Amino acid sequence: MTLNSTYTVPDGALTFTSQLYVKLKLVKTGPITKLGTLTLNGTGGYAITFYVGGTGSMTGLVSVAQVAGSSSISSTACTVTSPSPSVPLDPIKASALTGIGSTAGEKSFPITLNCPSAGTKVFITLTDNANPANTSTTLALKSGSTASGVALQVLNQGTPVAFGPDSSAAGNTNQWQAGTSSGGPMDIPLSARYVQTDAKVKAGTVNGVATFTMSYQ
Repeated sequence: MTLNSTYTVPDGALTFTSQLYVKLKLVKTGPITKLGTLTLNGTGGYAITFYVGGTGSMTGLVSVAQVAGSSSISSTACTVTSPSPSVPLDPIKASALTGIGSTAGEKSFPITLNCPSAGTKVFITLTDNANPANTSTTLALKSGSTASGVALQVLNQGTPVAFGPDSSAAGNTNQWQAGTSSGGPMDIPLSARYVQTDAKVKAGTVNGVATFTMSYQ
């Protein structure tokens, strides 16, 4: 940070320009419990007063500088070690689905990460590849699927996950916290299953694609 100042001595006999360099450092005062932007007194900054020494009229105030600005603290990103997990659901008979909202054929799968440091809050958003605007808990079938009256669900600890936009922004629609890293490998255990969406189910192939976006906060 560079501060420039011009000062005229009281009798007007001398004018000089000074260039001063100030270094600011962040100081940790306790556990970091929240990440984000740090603002230096957003109402106007902090005053730093400089004086010139000497005798007589050469002694006086040189400058009062306002220091304002911002910095940020961010987390260390994890590495996704299973970027494209495939979930081959077992075939089922149409009769296994007994009405709208009924489910069958659940199968577990993980998303695996490697996190270099502990304490990182790991968030995730699942996005429906066939319909990115989808915010329901039902994953649309991929083009080319021949079954009808059925769709897919992804579950987190037994609860269907709602889909959201492909964004890593904090607070993204239907973004949820998958856990907090302890440093090293980390698994996000999920599962997928069939769900009946219409009164009549037609047998055929069922394919769906969901993408996931990680956010480290």
